[in-house]
Amino acid sequence: MGCAPSADRLKSDHRYSKDIVSQQLPLAHGCGRSTARRSKPRPRPYSDARAKYPDSSLADLYDAAAMPSDLRRAHTLNDAAVLRLYGLPADAPEPTIVAHLMNLRKELTAKNASQNPEGALTS
Repeated sequence: MGCAPSADRLKSDHRYSKDIVSQQLPLAHGCGRSTARRSKPRPRPYSDARAKYPDSSLADLYDAAAMPSDLRRAHTLNDAAVLRLYGLPADAPEPTIVAHLMNLRKELTAKNASQNPEGALTS
């Protein structure tokens, strides 16, 4: 069974992981392991923003009413970049995003079924 980079849900939140194989969703084109090896190191805006508040817990930093503006901006910019990778507009509503990911997963599953009759989902 192959292990492809994927996205899934934890509670009601989405999460991305290269190691999880249950409920796989396709990773955007150009975001695989080989791309990560070739890419230049990227800035870590979340870490940089969180480092400015060493006495704040993650619960404090991620309180929707009190989130520091630089941390909120880092997340907003990252969200927009991820949506662009998937060919979606930055303001796409969550139902549109989920439907798009499910369609991509359906295409990936069909492709893998035709290439791998044993049923293993691979990338």
